[in-house]
Amino acid sequence: MRDRSFSHHGGWLRWVTPGTVVIFFALAMTASVLGVVVWKALEAKSTALERGKTDIQNLAHSLAEHASHTIQAADIAMTGMVDLLMYQVPLPERFNKYLVETVATLPQIREIGVLNADGEWKYSSLPETPRHNNSDRKYFAYHRETPGKALRISEPLQSRLTGRTTIVLSKRITRMDGSFGGVLVAAIDSDYFSGFYRTFQIGQDGSVGLFRSDGIVLIRWPHSDNARDLSKTDAYVTSRRERKKVEMLFAHLKRILKLDRLRLRGPNGAKDEFHLAAAAQNLRKLAKLIPMLPAITPA
Repeated sequence: MRDRSFSHHGGWLRWVTPGTVVIFFALAMTASVLGVVVWKALEAKSTALERGKTDIQNLAHSLAEHASHTIQAADIAMTGMVDLLMYQVPLPERFNKYLVETVATLPQIREIGVLNADGEWKYSSLPETPRHNNSDRKYFAYHRETPGKALRISEPLQSRLTGRTTIVLSKRITRMDGSFGGVLVAAIDSDYFSGFYRTFQIGQDGSVGLFRSDGIVLIRWPHSDNARDLSKTDAYVTSRRERKKVEMLFAHLKRILKLDRLRLRGPNGAKDEFHLAAAAQNLRKLAKLIPMLPAITPA
C-alpha cells in the first residue's frame, strides 16, 4: 500500500526547484546583511551622539573654567588693593607703578584704576591718568549706594578711553569710618574672551555666550545683534544652578581656607596657589567620608 504522507511530501517537494532554493537563500542573506548594516549604523549613531555629548560637556566645562578663573584672579588682586586703600593713601607714583605691575601679571585686564568719591581718576595703570569723570556710570552709582566688598561685573559698555566694547570689574572703596571712598575699576576687553572662543571649532551654526548672573549677555561669539535677556529661559535656570556649585567652591576658598588674596607673584604663582587650595578642598571632602568611630569609655 502506498504511503500517503510520503506521497504528499513528494508532491510538495516537486515544486521546490534548485532555482527557488537559491532565491530564498539570497533573500535570507540579503536580509541578514541589511540587518547587520542597520545595527551597525544605529550603533555608530549612538556612539557619535554620546561622543558629541561628551565633547560639548568638556567644551562647556573649559569655557566656564576660563571665565571663572579670569574673574576670580582679578577679584583676588582687587580685594588686596581695596583693603590697602581703606587704611592708606599711597603716593600716586608708587601706587600707579604697582597697578602697572598688576596689569602685567593679569593678561585679561587692559587697565586698572581708582576713582575717588566724586568719580575723578585718582590712580591709573595708564601712562597718563585720565581726566574725565565717571560718576555717571552705573557701576559707580551702585557702589556709592551699596556698602560691601562684592565684585560687580558691568554690562558691556563702550570705553571712553579706547572706544572698544569693555566689561568693567569694580569694587567699592570704604574708608575707615565706613563712608564711601571711591571705586576700584578694572577693564577687560570683550576681544579677550572672543579671542579665546575663536580657538574652538563650534561649527558654522554654533555660538558661544557668556552671561551675567542676572541673564545679561556679556559676550557672544560670533557677534550677533540679536542678543537678548535670557534670565527667564529654562536653559538659564539650569545654568545658574550648575554655576552656583562652582561659586560655592570659590566662596569656600575665601571664607574657610582664607584664600582672599594671592601671596605668590605672577601667573605661575597664582596657579600653584589654586592647585594647593584645590588639594586642601579635596582632602577635607575625603576626611568627611571616613566614618567616625564611637568613643571608647573605660569599663
